[in-house]
Amino acid sequence: KRYALKTSTVKTTVNSAATSLTFRTTDTAFEYWDTSAVPYDLMISGERVRVTVMTAGSIVSGALEQAATVTRAINGIAKTLTAGDEVHAATPGRYGL
Repeated sequence: KRYALKTSTVKTTVNSAATSLTFRTTDTAFEYWDTSAVPYDLMISGERVRVTVMTAGSIVSGALEQAATVTRAINGIAKTLTAGDEVHAATPGRYGL
């Protein structure tokens, strides 16, 4: 299972056909998207995207940036994604007690 990142956002505005996205994560010590266990799905402003490639991160202006190649509109919703939109795991993992 995947765990959602609490500080991941879309870096720049992209149209509904864009398949290259860059994510920014401000908690650079502990938060990054998995680079090896692809594919996996993310939710961004109601659109489900499937990550097929995720690069290792690099620090840019105090944030970790990762570039992803994605398949858009997995849930039938295709939209312009705006800089700052939150990025979450589509099916986040859960902790058990």
